[in-house]
Amino acid sequence: MKTFLHVGPGSKTKNQTTKEFAAEHWKELRIDIDSKVDADYHGTILDMEQVADDQVHGLYSSHNLEHVYIHQVQRVLKEFFRVLKPEGFVVLTCPNLLPVCEAILK
Repeated sequence: MKTFLHVGPGSKTKNQTTKEFAAEHWKELRIDIDSKVDADYHGTILDMEQVADDQVHGLYSSHNLEHVYIHQVQRVLKEFFRVLKPEGFVVLTCPNLLPVCEAILK
């Protein structure tokens, strides 16, 4: 069984990530900043010290990166890759801010 880290899941489960991660052969570990969320770890994406190096085969982060300052993005990505096994991969989604900016300009 492979393990993936679900970053900032809130109330979402592995079935609400990707078809691949929803499969039975993936075990979900969860990290969230909100202590009220049912998670394996509580902390920020800037410092996921509770998660060991090379611990997970995959990482899923949806709409989290836009919540840090631009100068913190590299630090977040280093944390993501630190917890991944060498053959691991990241699934990362972010909003497309270009249409929002264009609407504001209009």
